Amino acid sequence: MKTASKNASKNLLSHTSTWDEICFPVETVALKGLLPENYNVIATDRQRAIVGQKTDGSNQVFAIQSKSYSLIPNSLIKSVADECLGVDYELSVRYSSQGEFSIGIVLPDSLVIGKTGNDTIRKQLTFTNSYNGKTPFTIQGHEMRGIKSAVMRVSYYRQICSNGMMGWADEFISLDEYLQWLTNGMPANAKVKGLEERFEQKDEEQFLRIFSHKGINLDKFQQFLVGLVGDFSQIKKESSTSQVYNLMTDLQVADLEEATEIARKVGIPKKLIAAAMERMELEQGMLESSANVWLLYNAVNHSLFNQATSMSVQDRFYADERVFHGLLTAYLN
Repeated sequence: MKTASKNASKNLLSHTSTWDEICFPVETVALKGLLPENYNVIATDRQRAIVGQKTDGSNQVFAIQSKSYSLIPNSLIKSVADECLGVDYELSVRYSSQGEFSIGIVLPDSLVIGKTGNDTIRKQLTFTNSYNGKTPFTIQGHEMRGIKSAVMRVSYYRQICSNGMMGWADEFISLDEYLQWLTNGMPANAKVKGLEERFEQKDEEQFLRIFSHKGINLDKFQQFLVGLVGDFSQIKKESSTSQVYNLMTDLQVADLEEATEIARKVGIPKKLIAAAMERMELEQGMLESSANVWLLYNAVNHSLFNQATSMSVQDRFYADERVFHGLLTAYLN
């Protein structure tokens, strides 16, 4: 019984390249209306059910929320992408049966990483969303309530493995600033400000407005996203993170036991590390490359999003960030 319970907690993400799988009808429904008449809802703070209608016609209750909870349907994100980008994008989505989504909107802009010439990444806009409340709505890993300026990371889609990677170094104006931050022990309050030049200055209220999952005006929220996605699609400047990727290709991984220990120290489960080591060996053959930190980082990223684990979608991104900084700290010293 213990084994069955443990396995039930594992969450294997599915992958799709179409909106159909994640844009099923979803709505908030009064919990009282779903229960027999002889049931009274005593929990006054949880009276609304998040109900989705699956393609087979069945209904699924993803969560019970408060009256003030604002549901953000995936169809709203689709509408924004279609309005801003038309057909000039591809889709790469990881999602769980519990109603968690990592939505990657892949743009045509591409970069080649490393010297082999056959490892290509494309610029991506990544949204996370959930209907079960476990993963907050984010853009490029930033929660909406945390956006207080025009700063935005870039994220990337890697062709060879369909990985989606966040721009974990983009809070820094330059590669040197980021490397200095690592050297200083990654102080939490030392991330470089002043990246507003990446966007034209917009109406201050638009960026300072605090969005959460409570009391959202969806029409205004959609307008905000349209402006933000439109600006993002125009960015052509190379990001700090893409420069870090190229640096990673020059850092060799000579000792796999050491690499395993580094991944373990930043909190990656043993089974995921084992899968990552297998993935790195596979990509070495595919790319005819030696083992390096770029392949190691991508292998762990691939394991995080393709193996069954109890982590939520957002927790996987948190782990990915720890690996990104942790590998560089270890191999640059």
